[in-house]
Amino acid sequence: MADTAPSAKFLQARISTLTTTLIKRLENILAVAVNPDTMADSTDASLPPSLTETAVQQFQLDAEAQSLIRACEDIMMLTRNMKDLWLFGGLHTLTGDDTDDKTPGAVQEKRDMEEDARMVEQGFQRFLERYETIINNNDNETLA
Repeated sequence: MADTAPSAKFLQARISTLTTTLIKRLENILAVAVNPDTMADSTDASLPPSLTETAVQQFQLDAEAQSLIRACEDIMMLTRNMKDLWLFGGLHTLTGDDTDDKTPGAVQEKRDMEEDARMVEQGFQRFLERYETIINNNDNETLA
């Protein structure tokens, strides 16, 4: 069995796939947490969600959290493998290898990653704004 190092294209594709997976898991968690249908019953906003709704939401959050943890573990394994390759001579960082960062695909991929990062940041901002509004409303109700 030949001990060959993965190519730079393979590593870049793996990084891109894992990054996309991580962002998707975060988006899924935010979607469940910020979903207005799960925040209150549609008939009466003063009623808390039913036990069934709460259980479904908890299950969804648990499943997405486990998937997020798995995606993070995959990224950690990849970085560990890359570090091993780099330390033991299998990762050639100073040579041209077989990549060209100026290719339209690489530029587009970088733009896509930046756009994904902006979308995640906006999702977190919306989540925090909604959460702060809910806390402020609860504080105002307890003061009244």
